[in-house]
Amino acid sequence: MKLEPGGRYEVFPDPPGLIEFINRVRDNERALTTTHLILWIKANQREWLNNYLATKQESTSYDSLLRLLQHFCDRHGFSRQRPTKNKVKQADLAEVQSDFAAEFHREYIAYGKECVYNSHVSGESYNIMYD
Repeated sequence: MKLEPGGRYEVFPDPPGLIEFINRVRDNERALTTTHLILWIKANQREWLNNYLATKQESTSYDSLLRLLQHFCDRHGFSRQRPTKNKVKQADLAEVQSDFAAEFHREYIAYGKECVYNSHVSGESYNIMYD
């Protein structure tokens, strides 16, 4: 039985620490760049950073580190985000959700749970013939 996923081993020494840092920055709705990740690595994993850069050519070491961090983010499900003026703060979205839930339950309180069906619209239709 295989217990861990295949593929390359993680090069970075503290993935949970870096993931926690990324989540903390994003939870605070701050812009996160690879420069921020490099600063975190300098503060928390300087010895690893020096060893990693020593194995690369001086002219390509920075680009190699950037690629490593971008692949790290891709592997762990972090997408690249670009700031837009249409972006709404998480607190505002939570308030809208709360208001909608309160209004929905106020309007449909007369219906029991057994009368409520979960449905959605899909582009599929099934022609099932019953005998």
